[in-house]
Amino acid sequence: MDADSLAAMALPLRMAVAHVQFEAIHPFSDGNGRVGRLLPPLMMAAEGLPPLYLAGYLKAHQREYYDGLAGVQLRGRWTDWLGFFLDGIVAAAATEQATAQSLLDIRRRWQERAAHLRADATARRLLDVLLGAPVQTVASARAALGLSPQAANTGIAALLALGILREATGRRWGRSFRAYEVLAVLEGRAAGPDAGSGSGIR
Repeated sequence: MDADSLAAMALPLRMAVAHVQFEAIHPFSDGNGRVGRLLPPLMMAAEGLPPLYLAGYLKAHQREYYDGLAGVQLRGRWTDWLGFFLDGIVAAAATEQATAQSLLDIRRRWQERAAHLRADATARRLLDVLLGAPVQTVASARAALGLSPQAANTGIAALLALGILREATGRRWGRSFRAYEVLAVLEGRAAGPDAGSGSGIR
């Protein structure tokens, strides 16, 4: 398939074609699977869209995935492959929607727990940071919000007291803190694009 034909397709079809063609070329000695799975979300990001990661769907349907790749490469069975890949996009979108709702629910619960704090309190300002970066240090909290060391420590201490953060290292220095509720949601999602190595899902 030439570049002009590919460019004329709708984005989901271009993603499906790019992925299967990359896997057919298999250009690297290692890491082809990871790179191949990164192509679709990178193509979405290039179009200004939030990326979807299909690795979990591909892993859950591994046999069908391999059969789809082989079907295109050996027998030109594009219809089967495109149907499979588009089903994966729908499934990934549903997963992302559920993840987003779970994170919004966590944010609401956090705000209820922190309702007694001032609106401009550092701890309350850190809540939104934690949704996107659930592992924090004093230094990272300072950088995220432009805080002084004292303000960052105070905010983190308040979130520890509320049970929103937990200290993860057990050390006095170089400590890190985890928003365990967010991590539980993210770890419960399908594996991300870096899971495994080599071709396909391996």
